[in-house]
Amino acid sequence: MKRVLDVVTSPVFHRNGNKDSSNGFTLIEVLITFAIVVVLAAIAFPMMKSSAARAKNAKCISNLRQMGVGMSLHVADKNGMLLPGAEIPTGTKWFDNLEAYIGNTTNLASSPLRPLWQQCPEKSLPPGEWNVGYGWNFQNFGGTDPANWGSEGEYARIASVPEPARTIIIGCTPKYFPDAVWRNGFIYRDIPVYSTNHAGGGNYLFLDWHVDLVKPANVPFLLKRNKAL
Repeated sequence: MKRVLDVVTSPVFHRNGNKDSSNGFTLIEVLITFAIVVVLAAIAFPMMKSSAARAKNAKCISNLRQMGVGMSLHVADKNGMLLPGAEIPTGTKWFDNLEAYIGNTTNLASSPLRPLWQQCPEKSLPPGEWNVGYGWNFQNFGGTDPANWGSEGEYARIASVPEPARTIIIGCTPKYFPDAVWRNGFIYRDIPVYSTNHAGGGNYLFLDWHVDLVKPANVPFLLKRNKAL
């Protein structure tokens, strides 16, 4: 019995003959652990960033689809007529009119608390007038007063649009324009500054109510000239 106890309680020795008096890590072990953490972080960070970008893109697409549903309800109510991009002289914009079909009607155009469906997740919206994250194809489907807004500034019936599936009505706008606030809620063919917020392009709602990603170079071709009837 004494011999067994001696074996169990005998101290542990390293190969060099010294007692194991410490349970700490050596410097090499710490450095190896740190290197492993750095490598794992380098692998995980791009994946997390990509996942966040995909989530924002999905939210943006959801916003535009929601606008498409609201617009289709308006078209049904108004005998096939699109809502105007802007109303003169009231100054009411397209997104104000859409609120009646989507919700959050208490927020004014100058409010920093825009409804979530009006905010592209990839765009900064500072407090200020027209701080909306999406733009309306104004030159083709503009306002109710063509004499003031130009010969193209008219709204139209869906039936008058030759190619609805190839005609943009609403889409992402690229940034905030403090020196020209009217550009924040509209897209213009003759002001070729288009969104690169999502994978180098922008999400756009077409007049057949589908949403697609479009690169900046292709946007002008989809802002078609369509005669309003």
